[in-house]
Amino acid sequence: MMSHKQLLEEFISFEEENNLFAWNIDSIPIWELVRTIIFTELSSKLVNKFVVKRNEKKGLRIKLFFNILYNSIFHNPFFSFKRKDILILNHPRRKFNQGFFEDIYIDNLLPSLNNNYLLLEGFVSHNQAHLKPIKRNNFFYLDLIQFTSNIISKKQGTKLSLGDLEKIKTLEWKISNIWNVHTNTLQNEIPILLKKWKITKFFIVKLLIKFKPKVVVTVVSYSFINQVFNYVSKQKKIPIVELQHGTVGKYHINYNYKNYKNLTLKTFPDFFLAWGENWVKNSRLPLLDKNIISTGYPYIDNFRNEIKIKRNLNQLVFISQIREDIAYFTQEVAKILPDFKIIFKAHPAEYSFANRKYKSILISKNIEIVTNDEKNLYTLFKESYAIFGVHSTALIEALAFCPKIGIIKLSGWEYFENIEESNKIVFIDNKKDAIDYILKNDYKDSKILNNNYFENNSRENIINFLNKFL
Repeated sequence: MMSHKQLLEEFISFEEENNLFAWNIDSIPIWELVRTIIFTELSSKLVNKFVVKRNEKKGLRIKLFFNILYNSIFHNPFFSFKRKDILILNHPRRKFNQGFFEDIYIDNLLPSLNNNYLLLEGFVSHNQAHLKPIKRNNFFYLDLIQFTSNIISKKQGTKLSLGDLEKIKTLEWKISNIWNVHTNTLQNEIPILLKKWKITKFFIVKLLIKFKPKVVVTVVSYSFINQVFNYVSKQKKIPIVELQHGTVGKYHINYNYKNYKNLTLKTFPDFFLAWGENWVKNSRLPLLDKNIISTGYPYIDNFRNEIKIKRNLNQLVFISQIREDIAYFTQEVAKILPDFKIIFKAHPAEYSFANRKYKSILISKNIEIVTNDEKNLYTLFKESYAIFGVHSTALIEALAFCPKIGIIKLSGWEYFENIEESNKIVFIDNKKDAIDYILKNDYKDSKILNNNYFENNSRENIINFLNKFL
């Protein structure tokens, strides 16, 4: 089985050798839209065959339709008469906190923006539902745009020219020849993406004309609708600022490019605000160094000085990433350490089916599967003795709250290969390593947090940066 690192290096070399970022269809930068789809397909077949497949319940579709209809009427940005300087494309995967769902990347900034912002939220990718209730002003959903473009594009995609079809078939042949993976994904996806792009762009042009923002702030720049926002904003000379929302390192497909210092992408933001220097020092962001700024992470700042929680030295947390191999590893450890309480924290995208999916794997009585956000993740870290996972961003966030972090060297661990080991964070080759690390008598509950990962004064840093455009 190929490693994630090897596949990514081969893939970004393939992009450069075939000059794919210069490939446009009807002036649309098509490779920027499809590269992640292709890489994900290759990864699922060559790197990680333990990814859990998600099944959508049919009954959910009817409920979603009525939610979309309601949002398109009562939370439609085109019906707003407000004009603000800052347009924010927030993260739809909200966390439950004290009766409301909050965006952990944006909401902490809003009180300092003096109501001079508009929030736009797209679908949650895995089920197209919005998490409610929320507690925010100037808030709208993009359901009308996404629903319309999705329906029309899937019924009738853009007809491709013979030249474009030939190029697509040639690329698919090269992919098959290099990686021995037969794919029709480009032929299937590109006509849909082209039609979807044209419809989405039409609406977004209208929105930007209506609101006339001075700056656009985005959280997940590589979601389709945000890519279109980035493209149109660049055309209108509106600066785009991305706030870090997860791991950026050297092996994240959406933040790494072969010839990155000489590459200008049409759908990538103009500025990237990182949590700290160590997150971006080994990435290959297609930006000049002066446009990559370490500002910090407001959400984690809020928890640094919270009231102390009593730590359970017999509680361990394993972070799922919608993969069965992590579950199998967790079960092996739980079987050897029956006196430890093992928390298996499901990924938000698998909350609805995690208990059913892992029931036959996580069979030890000392394992508890957590499938909600009723307890804040950082609180869970504070009360636990050790945290384990593969390449979840939460592993590094845990440095602020937990004395032991173990990075399991399963597929994708390379995201963190440049992290320096210490008493607090180690790489785990197998279950024996994990057991030895857990039982090693070197407990030290330190509050030290390396500023190279999380800058201080994050809220002030970000607000001051945004104010430069106002």
